[in-house]
Amino acid sequence: MSDGRCRRIAARSLRDAAVESRLVARGCSGQRDFKYRWRVLQQRSPGLHTAGRGLRLIHEGLAVREMPMGRIQLTPLTSSNLPLTEPQRDLAQEIELFKRELHARSAVDMVRSHILSGECYCLNHEQYYALRDTVSNHFGVHPNEVVMVGSAKLGFSTAPGKEFRPFGDSSDLDVAIICPALFDEMWVQLYDYSCSGALWDRLPLFEDYLFRGWIRPDLLPRAMPIARCWWNFFLGLTRSGRYPYQVRGGLYRSWHCLERYHVDGVEALKLYLGGQR
Repeated sequence: MSDGRCRRIAARSLRDAAVESRLVARGCSGQRDFKYRWRVLQQRSPGLHTAGRGLRLIHEGLAVREMPMGRIQLTPLTSSNLPLTEPQRDLAQEIELFKRELHARSAVDMVRSHILSGECYCLNHEQYYALRDTVSNHFGVHPNEVVMVGSAKLGFSTAPGKEFRPFGDSSDLDVAIICPALFDEMWVQLYDYSCSGALWDRLPLFEDYLFRGWIRPDLLPRAMPIARCWWNFFLGLTRSGRYPYQVRGGLYRSWHCLERYHVDGVEALKLYLGGQR
């Protein structure tokens, strides 16, 4: 279906709801106004659903999403971009259960059972599989070497300073890729770049994470070709309309490095809960 046809269908459907000009027009004045228009549209046209970043709407077989600069993205609705309309589970209850388990189980057990295995909180099974498959094909790794981490995986954060903060509209889909060969290949390119004398103001912080077996692309100079390729790929995933949130990626040298990082975080979470008692 062409973009023009998508827009015409969406305009006709939304006009029937008497709010088309307010919602789809480029003049939509920001997130607050968008939320208000959504509430009006939902009241006047039953069957609409919303979930996730940018308030993705579904109507007449189309996924409608607010984009930067007041633009609207329209894509045909498929099972892979269908957002969740109801919470997968009671998040408050999940957090309480997680806290109880923290007191009874080791940090390693918690990481292996809750973070490195199982389904993803913010994506359904089809979306999660499609995301892992796309990333694995692009980087030439096995899908099992691509896992969701962070608040997108659990529904809440375990990071220091963000303890148990729920996954929200401003959160990202944080994908971890585990591949020694890819890690070493990037490491060589990064080492050559650092030896060239080029400006890299965040190098000390980057080296701290590199020591732990984690390449953080957000700490790379954007001028580096390898950094541009990385960001362009994940930006393309975000703009594809297949996932209702921004997609980010990090690279780990081994499962041990990934597990160790999260074990340290869970250990800190145990201390945090102990201090609250």
